[in-house]
Amino acid sequence: MTTNEDGSVRPFALPDNYSQTAILVLGKQAPAEHLDNEALLEREKAPRVRLPLAEIVIAGLPAA
Repeated sequence: MTTNEDGSVRPFALPDNYSQTAILVLGKQAPAEHLDNEALLEREKAPRVRLPLAEIVIAGLPAA
């Protein structure tokens, strides 16, 4: 592991122009019909559009 200038731990050797981001969702998805807002209901039922993993995952960077 490396450290940042402020001494905080930097667990991954990411280039300086990258930042670490994590999202964790816990819970159970409720039926879409429970939404009381028509716009939210429409958005919830719309097809999911996601970027290909090759565009969002970094692989093969050597560790520092």
